[in-house]
Amino acid sequence: MSSRIKKEIMDLLREKFGTEKKPVTVQAIHQRINRQLEIWLSYGILAEKNIVTYAYARLNKIKIRSFLTLDEWTKVQQLISKIKEAESKYSLSQQSKSDIFIPPKKSPKSKTASSTSKKKKAFYLKIKDEVVPDSFYQRLIDDINKSYTFEIYSATLILTRKLLENIIIDILKFKYKMANLDLFYIRDQGRHQSFHILIKNFETKLADFKPFIPELDSKFIEKIEKFKQEGNASAHSIINNVQKKDLDKNKSDLKYVVDVLLKLHSYLK
Repeated sequence: MSSRIKKEIMDLLREKFGTEKKPVTVQAIHQRINRQLEIWLSYGILAEKNIVTYAYARLNKIKIRSFLTLDEWTKVQQLISKIKEAESKYSLSQQSKSDIFIPPKKSPKSKTASSTSKKKKAFYLKIKDEVVPDSFYQRLIDDINKSYTFEIYSATLILTRKLLENIIIDILKFKYKMANLDLFYIRDQGRHQSFHILIKNFETKLADFKPFIPELDSKFIEKIEKFKQEGNASAHSIINNVQKKDLDKNKSDLKYVVDVLLKLHSYLK
């Protein structure tokens, strides 16, 4: 997206629809949204999820609702539906890289394209939603499974390493807080400790966590270390031909390690 378009969008978002002294009218909303819709459509960027989200947020402000009657608010809701309808017509796959939207040419459907777009989701790591702490971890687990589904196995290992590293950082942070910041953070460098040091510090403190998870021991640490090394190899090796069988042999170990760490995470949070 060009800086010019970004500026126009930000200018639009900064606008106020009205104040208590000068209430906004539904006509003004209608005109402004319709005019902006035409601009977005001409750019071919209406399908940008963040832009549409901004439009929803702007229309749904409590401040605006307080100025409108029920009938007027219904009309505003209809405008939101109009944005949704327009968005569905211009998917991200149809978006032109240029500022001017050029509708894509329709190509005949092929069996290969159809089978690729409908590729069955596979799971390298299956964790119950209610166990996942927040949206950050949910997205990370989703990315792990997406890379596994589309056979990008090196990425799967790198993301798995990232998942374990972040959970351990959180566990040390929740347990020891700022009093023992050095366990997980390097003050003078302004960054977290390396994964190697995080694992080492976690291992030295296992006794503090055993009341929560009695099965924590050196063998558990060895399993974490194994995933760390595999992630490192995928990230740093020039030639690293990871195959599905390499991942599948460790799936049960990974699920066990993540389940235990997330259980500890939930106790400490």
